[in-house]
Amino acid sequence: MRKNALIILLMGLFLISFINAAPPSQQTTFVSVGIQLESPMVESIKINEPFKFHIHAHNASNGRLLTNTTTSCLIHIYNKTGSHIIEAPMTFDSNRVDFTYTALGSTFSKTGTYPVLYYCNTSSIGGFLEHTLEVTTTGVVLTTQKSLMYVALLLFFSIAFLFSLNRLFKVPNGQWLIIFAVLSYFLSLITIFLVWTLLENYVYDLQWLTSLFSILFIIDLILMFPFIIGLFVYLFLDIFNEKNMRGLTAMGYSREEARSHRR
Repeated sequence: MRKNALIILLMGLFLISFINAAPPSQQTTFVSVGIQLESPMVESIKINEPFKFHIHAHNASNGRLLTNTTTSCLIHIYNKTGSHIIEAPMTFDSNRVDFTYTALGSTFSKTGTYPVLYYCNTSSIGGFLEHTLEVTTTGVVLTTQKSLMYVALLLFFSIAFLFSLNRLFKVPNGQWLIIFAVLSYFLSLITIFLVWTLLENYVYDLQWLTSLFSILFIIDLILMFPFIIGLFVYLFLDIFNEKNMRGLTAMGYSREEARSHRR
């Protein structure tokens, strides 16, 4: 039991190393001469959804807002391998404040980190801003605090499952056997589902492992039906045997003799 708990703990630490915590994101450039760029603090978006990028451009020397009458801006979006996905001019918004660019949902067809670079220039000065955008299946980046909470939850259900499974093979036939069998099954279902959910939503570099736990969860669900049928058969046989036992003990046999007689 201790060895199993140690294995589960090591698995939890392994998952922590792959779960993406919210990264720091540079959203403002600070310069004394040139163009200072600012962008809203958006760290993550949902996969396959369009997103509108906004930046403000200011003259760093006097703080004045720059517009499209004197300034043009470009946006560059890269995938995690560093390849260009988008390289396009930004339009000036009708609010007369923002330079914007709307990326289609197909731009973010894969989960992961997307570096974004803005570059603006006038006839005499220029400036740039870079940050990263996380694309996830939920649109939310998992913080380190939450990742530790989820891994702790995973460890709890995993250890509970191992304990229940251990007791299942030690209890005698009867009521406790059924209780631990049901408990072991549903704890295994919860544990597999929890691992699958964490991998699916927050771990981007282990797709084979995500697929594995997805298959395991489906298999576990399919096994629910024969498991329930098996429980009913076991209960029926147990009730039938107990009825025969009572009949034999009523005839004067001891319970031990009754068991030998049934064999």
